[in-house]
Amino acid sequence: MSISIVAISLLSIIALAVPGFLLTKKKMITSDSLPAFSNFLLFVTSPVLTFVTFQDIEYDPSLITDLAHAALLSFVIFGLFSFLAIVIGKPKKASLETRVSSFASVMPNCTFMGIPLLQALFPGNPYPIIYCAVISAFFNFFVWSTGSYMLSGNKKYASLKKALLNPNMLALYISLAFYFANIRVADYIYQLDNVITLLGNSTTPLAMLILGIRLADISFKDIFGDKRVYFVSVLKLVAMPLITFVVLLLFKPFMNPMIITVMYIISAMPAATTTVVFAERILKDGKFAAACFVNSTVLSVITIPLLLLIA
Repeated sequence: MSISIVAISLLSIIALAVPGFLLTKKKMITSDSLPAFSNFLLFVTSPVLTFVTFQDIEYDPSLITDLAHAALLSFVIFGLFSFLAIVIGKPKKASLETRVSSFASVMPNCTFMGIPLLQALFPGNPYPIIYCAVISAFFNFFVWSTGSYMLSGNKKYASLKKALLNPNMLALYISLAFYFANIRVADYIYQLDNVITLLGNSTTPLAMLILGIRLADISFKDIFGDKRVYFVSVLKLVAMPLITFVVLLLFKPFMNPMIITVMYIISAMPAATTTVVFAERILKDGKFAAACFVNSTVLSVITIPLLLLIA
């Protein structure tokens, strides 16, 4: 893959954070609006994007094998890293920063950076986006279960019900039902299809708006002057994708190479936006999470192109 294409694509995505940054600096937006933006992202646009992704592809019954393989890889990779983060991080006894570090170092930005990057790398090919949508849904399964436990240190937050019935998993169930029933909204109500497409496509700009507000709201020193934040970025941007690359070699002989490639690209993404969202929901303090999120996102412009040289 061309380093220049990857780097330009990443910079184009991150450039969407500029309006949020400038408006916050001009006091036209305040950080008080972040919970509303985050909830809209988490409960509306992200699930709708999953639905839109499946609506954009022609019905193919043979795709079920690839979808099952994408789900299997998601469980293996996110399950492995969740296990390591919990065993090493010991969330029950850990400090707030250690809990956030555990979460941020193993939870990648699947949807908000993964999908637009895949669209840039594989123009006109809907299959990488479909695989990413499945991976993102199962990523959310782990966010609402093991991820919540990592942040809280309390098993009551690791709800199987929420893991199975969170907005993105529900969106996946509905999307699969429509897909295998060969129902496309555009064939029945074209205007409604336009509405859901616009909503789904607003996901990445909204996520980057949140990034811009975060960037303006925390000090440069908090983002780039804390060694702990760099440690999280190294784990997320270097250790996780390299370990994932080795694990994926075990599956390469019997899986579609595109699924392997997409899983590897997703593993190389920076810390998830949900790091901040869930830190605020569970810990009531998103400052350190925001620093990890912004630092890893900025540094990913360097690490992702280099990592994709071996994809």
